[in-house]
Amino acid sequence: MIAKGTVVDRVFEHLVLVYNAPWPINICLHERVLAKYNTVFCLIGRIKYAIWELESVYQFLREHRNDVKWANLFKISAWRHGMEVVMRALDSYISLHAIQSQWGAFAKQIGGSLAVEANEELTKAKSLDEVCEKHETYVDLILQ
Repeated sequence: MIAKGTVVDRVFEHLVLVYNAPWPINICLHERVLAKYNTVFCLIGRIKYAIWELESVYQFLREHRNDVKWANLFKISAWRHGMEVVMRALDSYISLHAIQSQWGAFAKQIGGSLAVEANEELTKAKSLDEVCEKHETYVDLILQ
C-alpha cells in the first residue's frame, strides 16, 4: 500500500483517532480498545489513500496520454487498474466482512440485532463487564 519510511507513511504513524467517550460508555471504550480502533482507522485510511492515489494516476494518464507510447500507456493503465481492483476489493472486504459481519456477531452475543431499537433491552449480556469483554473481542476479530 504505502512504502515504509515515506512521508505519507509517517503521517499515518502519527494519525490518531481521539474520542472522549462519556460515562458509562467510557467503561468499555478505554485506552486499549481505542488504540485498537485507531489501528483499524489507520488501516482504512491507508487503503482509502491508496485508492485516491490510483485515481490521481488515472487522471494523470488521461491528461498525458499523447506524451506516452500506446504500448507503454496500455501496460501502465493495466497495472494501475489491477492495483485499483485489489485495493477496492480490500476496502470492501474490511468494510463489509471484517467490520459489519463481526458487528452482527457482537450484537447477537449481547442480545441485540443489527438494528437495535432505542427502547429494546440487551437481554443476553448479564453485566457491563460482559458487554465490554465481548466488545473488545469484536475489535480483536476485526484486527485479525
